[in-house]
Amino acid sequence: MKLAGNKKKILLIYGGLILAAAVVLGSVKMLEGGSLPSLPLMETAALKKKVEEKEGSPVSLGNQKELDFLKKFKTLTYEKAVAFQDGAEDDVQNIISKQHGYLNDLAGYGGADVFNGEAESYSSEWNELKHDIEWLRSSGFAASRVWNDMDRAKALAFVAVYYDDSMSLRYLHRIFHDLDVKLNDYEDKDNQYWNATDAFGDNSDNVQDHLDGAR
Repeated sequence: MKLAGNKKKILLIYGGLILAAAVVLGSVKMLEGGSLPSLPLMETAALKKKVEEKEGSPVSLGNQKELDFLKKFKTLTYEKAVAFQDGAEDDVQNIISKQHGYLNDLAGYGGADVFNGEAESYSSEWNELKHDIEWLRSSGFAASRVWNDMDRAKALAFVAVYYDDSMSLRYLHRIFHDLDVKLNDYEDKDNQYWNATDAFGDNSDNVQDHLDGAR
C-alpha cells in the first residue's frame, strides 16, 4: 500500500511538471502569437517551401538587390560585443527603443500570426524600420558583433515581407528586444530575454539557420 501511495505521489508530481511546462510554453508563444511554439526546424522547412514556390517569379530591381544581399552576406568574428560610432550612442539607443516598440506592436500577442508581409511592406513604419537598420549598421554601430545582428535584421526584414514569413518577423523582433534589454535596460512584465543576438546571446544560430533556409 505504501509503495502504491508513493507511486501515486510521483505521478501527481510528474503531471504537475508537465502542466507547468505547457503553461510556460504557451506564455512564450503568446508573446509573439499562436498557441504553442513550433520547432525551429519546422519553421525553416516551411520557409524553404515558400522559397521553392516563389522560384522563377519576376523579381523587381529592389527585391533583387535584397535577394543578392540575403544570399551573400556572412557573419564575421569581432572581439567586441558592441561598439558605437563617435557621438552615435544616444541615437542608437533611441532607435533601438523606438523600433522595438514598433515590432512589439507588430509581432506581439498574436500579431505575427496575422502578419501580412506584402501589405506591411508599403507602410511608412516598415520602411522607416528598414532605413533605421541600414543607419544602425553603417553610421550607428562601429565594428563589433552587433554588425552581424544588423545584417541579419536587414535580411530578416526582407524575408518577412518577400516570403510573408512570420518566423522571420519574430526573429527580427527578438533581436531588437534583446538589444533594447542590453543597451537601454528595457524591462517588461514577462522578463523575457531571447538570447537571439550575436552580440550578447547564445541562441543566435537559430536565427542564422532560419535565414539559411531562404538562401
